Amino acid sequence: MENILELQRVSKTFPGSDFALDNVSFALPYGAVLGFVGENGAGKTTTIGCILNTVNDETCDRCGIVPSPTAFDPGRGDKRTGSGRAG
Repeated sequence: MENILELQRVSKTFPGSDFALDNVSFALPYGAVLGFVGENGAGKTTTIGCILNTVNDETCDRCGIVPSPTAFDPGRGDKRTGSGRAG
């Protein structure tokens, strides 16, 4: 199945802190729903910042939206609403 989002071995540390994201990896298939759940300080916001490229100096092999010519194809959208969104 085609993925719309992939993270492979994403790591991030902060100077003066013992917090670290350490080799976070996952893939989100096209049309799937992702819930991001965890304790306070688990790294949810930092991971999202890495995906959006708003957190600097992280290391990753691959991080972000997977480019695809069909990713926003209206023909693959929600048939109930015709919105053209992933459904």
